[in-house]
Amino acid sequence: MLGWMYQFIDEKRETILDAEENIRDKDQFESIYDKYFPGYLFEENIRIYQKSIAFFKDRVTPQVLVSFKLNIGNNYFLLSNYIKAEEF
Repeated sequence: MLGWMYQFIDEKRETILDAEENIRDKDQFESIYDKYFPGYLFEENIRIYQKSIAFFKDRVTPQVLVSFKLNIGNNYFLLSNYIKAEEF
């Protein structure tokens, strides 16, 4: 859940709140995001997704495994580790 919340927050940051003044969500709420969703937790998300894959790999559909891997890739992307992001 934390990983998906981070994905939502990352997308929400780019939402334009005021088109006339080109004010984005992140312009008004960045301090709140930094306080409650610190960047270092992206690394924790990766660890949790990897543990989930190891634990559930024989118990879930291939679509669920792909979703885990996609989220790992997205977390690496948000950490600016583009080589690892591309791997996943």
